[in-house]
Amino acid sequence: MSATRGWLSSGEVTLTVEDDGGRDHLASSATARVAVTAASTEVAKFESLTPKPFVEGGRLQPVYSGPLAPRRRFAIAQGADTQVVWVDADSGEMQILHAGQTAIQVTQSTEQGEVLSLQSFQVTVEPVANTALSVADRELEYGFDAQFSLAVEGRIGTLEFALADDPSGAVIAPADKESGRFEFVGIGEARVRVTDLGDRDHKPTSVTTTVKVRRIASNSLVTRDLALTYALGLRTLLPVAGNQGALRYSLVDGAAQGVVVLAEDGNIELLKPGQTEILVEDDGGEFHQLQSGIIRVAVAKMTNPDLVADNLKAVFSEEAVLMPEVRGAKGGLSFRVREDEESAKVLSQGSDGSIRYKGAGRGWVTVSDAGDDYYLPAETGFYVDVSYAEGSLAVDDIDIQFTEGKQVALAISGQIGTLSFRPDNGQPEDVVSFDADTGMVTLLNAGSTYYSVTDSGDAGHAAKGVMVRVTVRKADANPRLSLDRTLIEEEFTLGAPLYAPTVSGKLDGSTLKYAAKAFGQQVVSIDAANGNMVIQNAGTALMTVTESSRNYEDRVLEYEVRVTPASYPGVPELELAKSVAFYPGMTIAPPAVLNPLGRVSYSLYGAYPADEYELGDDGRLTVHAFPSSTPILLHVTDDGGSNYLAGQNSSSRYFSGFAEDAGEQARMTFEGAPLTIPSPVAVPNGEVSFYKAFTTSGHAKTQGDEEMAGSYSLQKLTVCGDGGCVPVMLRLQLTGSCGDGGNLANALGSLQTPDCASEVTVSFDEGDQIVPSIPTGQFRSREPMMLVHYARPYLPGGMIEAGDLQARAWWLLDVDITLP
Repeated sequence: MSATRGWLSSGEVTLTVEDDGGRDHLASSATARVAVTAASTEVAKFESLTPKPFVEGGRLQPVYSGPLAPRRRFAIAQGADTQVVWVDADSGEMQILHAGQTAIQVTQSTEQGEVLSLQSFQVTVEPVANTALSVADRELEYGFDAQFSLAVEGRIGTLEFALADDPSGAVIAPADKESGRFEFVGIGEARVRVTDLGDRDHKPTSVTTTVKVRRIASNSLVTRDLALTYALGLRTLLPVAGNQGALRYSLVDGAAQGVVVLAEDGNIELLKPGQTEILVEDDGGEFHQLQSGIIRVAVAKMTNPDLVADNLKAVFSEEAVLMPEVRGAKGGLSFRVREDEESAKVLSQGSDGSIRYKGAGRGWVTVSDAGDDYYLPAETGFYVDVSYAEGSLAVDDIDIQFTEGKQVALAISGQIGTLSFRPDNGQPEDVVSFDADTGMVTLLNAGSTYYSVTDSGDAGHAAKGVMVRVTVRKADANPRLSLDRTLIEEEFTLGAPLYAPTVSGKLDGSTLKYAAKAFGQQVVSIDAANGNMVIQNAGTALMTVTESSRNYEDRVLEYEVRVTPASYPGVPELELAKSVAFYPGMTIAPPAVLNPLGRVSYSLYGAYPADEYELGDDGRLTVHAFPSSTPILLHVTDDGGSNYLAGQNSSSRYFSGFAEDAGEQARMTFEGAPLTIPSPVAVPNGEVSFYKAFTTSGHAKTQGDEEMAGSYSLQKLTVCGDGGCVPVMLRLQLTGSCGDGGNLANALGSLQTPDCASEVTVSFDEGDQIVPSIPTGQFRSREPMMLVHYARPYLPGGMIEAGDLQARAWWLLDVDITLP
């Protein structure tokens, strides 16, 4: 550390200096002996300088009182700031370096070097404002997405920029506060405060500048003069483009009023022809300057396309005055006869403007329309065809019914000259004939024709011709026309011919036409010329024969054609039926008719056991049990269609035995000891079931009342061994325990409820006398027996199907016994 001490009096003192060593060293100390002797003379007393403003390079003088010692030395006091001033060691004059505060130590001593005084004084240099700082005001045109900066002069330190009186940034906004860049926001004035934060020698200084943002100069507005032709109610939009803001429209001061109606949106509606000028002002919108333009609107009068003068036709008359027929005129009309040779022969014009007829021919007249405030003058013309005065000839038309050779007088009036007759171009000349001398008309044929009758006229009248229509209507139909028969009946033979009835009483020159009365009938085809027919189908059809002639109405006669069905050709030919292997519930397709003539149906002969088989509507056989009588005979009927009577044939259905692996539960073997066969068929409450047993030779027979306990069934089988074949009887009985504690013992056909367990016990019949007589040896059945359990289709928890009981399970049972 260092310390500065002033001298208070003379004497000797010992100073101890201690250093605490800081963080990294141990403390230590040292002593110094200082001897101050009394001055022999007075010394100057120095004072601290009052604070001085910073002036770079400025000079300062020390302030003291009293005489200076012979020798003195000025220096920056130890530890004081050496960057504030520079001091001259001999004179003590100081030169300002920087703002700040420092201390100057003055040592006064004798000529011999003896220190008389050691003093110090303070020097303070204060920072000054940056008087050179300045920012010029700016006036700028608004720029989209543009930025600008301010020109700052006299900058010393870091600059700061801030809005002074537009904190919301309605005109400009800082884009970069550090660099002083701004962006445009709106139109107007804003004041910006620029602050120079200064440096060691200068304190912060602020200046304020004005930034004025003006609207963008614009000359983009484009207008175009309008040249329009007036039309009532015509509206159009003024042609303006390039505007930057809202448009306002108004008539230029002094411009013509009442030519157009001007709307705020720039649409104009034409009121009358004329010229006017419209001022268009663009307010520039938010950022552009006002701009304007003038549109000159010239509305011309309309041409008059509606001015029409009708061409006229007139019959010559010296007294007649021409009355023009003019439409679409807009102003006053005037007429004048065209100055050409032809018009001068036909028309003349008086001093009053009236036009009269001079002779026959074609004369032209010019029509002038003066127009009005809205239409230009217009001209048109028309011609007048003036014809000769017409004669008065009139001839009545003739309408009469045909009578061969009849004569009729023409009804003629207004005849002036000589009459002539001729048929009109292309008209038939064989309807009537004219006698020019007598005016008589002779009927030749029915028909219609036109004749031209011409009166030659005289000197004052033109020849006149009239057209006479002569209509000779047909006479009534021929009443003598008749047929020799009105019914033709024949048995159907495809393609066979039929001949039309004979027609009598036919008129000379008439024609006959034959046709079916009903369109689309399919019984016969007919030749329209001669009436000959060809049979197509059996049935009845009405035919017509029509007599047509030129002079008589058509006569139509009817006759009936009846084609009866033919006998069936032989019998329906059936496909060959094949024998099938039986299994319960099987279906057998019906025999097909090879070439059916109509609809085929099937039926069974007489009464049949419905519990064994049944016939469906489609002819399919459903076989529930092996038929007790085979084969099954079917009637096959072909109804012959519409052309044949029904035909019949028959078909037999044979069975080749029992089918194996067709759904049976098992194929079992009876060896003599009682055999119990349980059924897997589930029968729901309220339902019943029963059994059947049979071979291809016959069904089991019930012994006793099958609904009474103790009844049973017997099935006859044939067994064969080395000793030959013999019949045996198998006893079949429903057995099993019931829910009431009893036991079941009934014949197979007994209807059983699910209260008793369903099973069948097979054994030999105790009363069979054949079995004991069978010789010893092994005997096997020649064919198996089939046992079938019938019930409605059902699954536990499911639905019961409607209808009859069906075969639900079946078994094949062979007999294989060995007798000792």
